[in-house]
Amino acid sequence: MKSILCIDDDLVILTLISETLSDYQVKTVETFNEAYKLIDSQDYDAILLDIQLDHQDGLRLLEKISKKEGCLNNTAVFILSSHKDISKKMMAFSLGADDFITKPFDPLELQIRLDARLKKISSPQEIKNFGDLILDLQKQKVFQVINEEKIDLSFTAIELKIFIYLTSQLERVFSRQQIIDEVWSNLSVTERTVDAHIGHIRKKIANSMLTIITSNNFGYFASLNLKQHK
Repeated sequence: MKSILCIDDDLVILTLISETLSDYQVKTVETFNEAYKLIDSQDYDAILLDIQLDHQDGLRLLEKISKKEGCLNNTAVFILSSHKDISKKMMAFSLGADDFITKPFDPLELQIRLDARLKKISSPQEIKNFGDLILDLQKQKVFQVINEEKIDLSFTAIELKIFIYLTSQLERVFSRQQIIDEVWSNLSVTERTVDAHIGHIRKKIANSMLTIITSNNFGYFASLNLKQHK
């Protein structure tokens, strides 16, 4: 049975989620500190996190745990919040959240979204090779092989999504808008944001056989045949 950790200081919400997700093993907590201890000591298939948490920002908790090595590997993170501020959504996704559900929400919709996400995570994973780079989808990491040793390139959640998208079809040009639609969905993100993340990825793979090339200031493509950084 898959395990779900629900973090919210509203007992009504906790009860509603527990009853709705009865097919899962649901653990509920109300405080920032208790939630962090549980996540630090145990893996969960999904985390449902409220932003406004016992007078603390739930996104601070997400930021804290996202920095821990392997803490969110194969864990779906759903943000539950009454906030409608687009900046909160942007921050949540930049920290690795998989979905953002605005309160009040339909419990059935939450269940459908969660079922779909967990099914996707549970599907057969692959390891892809791009020259001396290894994309491990199961571990959600990118490695570079140097002297027969695998070096973790420490991609952030957003960098990994962009890398997966660009390497899904080598030599194909993806526009900045296509990257925004794929990685940030419906969020209002500027093209400069895409450029900034591409810059970070380029630095991390600078000494590898793969490169990300700018195409006519329109977009980007990944290549093993060319070596260009601008």
